Amino acid sequence: MLNYKGYWTKQLKPCPFCGRVPEIHEVEDHEYFISCRSSYCIEQRHCYRSLRSAVEMWNRRAETQDA
Repeated sequence: MLNYKGYWTKQLKPCPFCGRVPEIHEVEDHEYFISCRSSYCIEQRHCYRSLRSAVEMWNRRAETQDA
């Protein structure tokens, strides 16, 4: 059984710029942000109060780049 973070990691879409798998970061006070693992891609540092919100926003970002 996947842990909570592992479950959401599997829900992430690839980076819209390079196609790599992104990673989830947890910061103070249980806030989350998602970034590409490549140092060449545009960094996203918007923190969200829930992991679900961070994943949904990342995936929405990926969809707009595909359009």
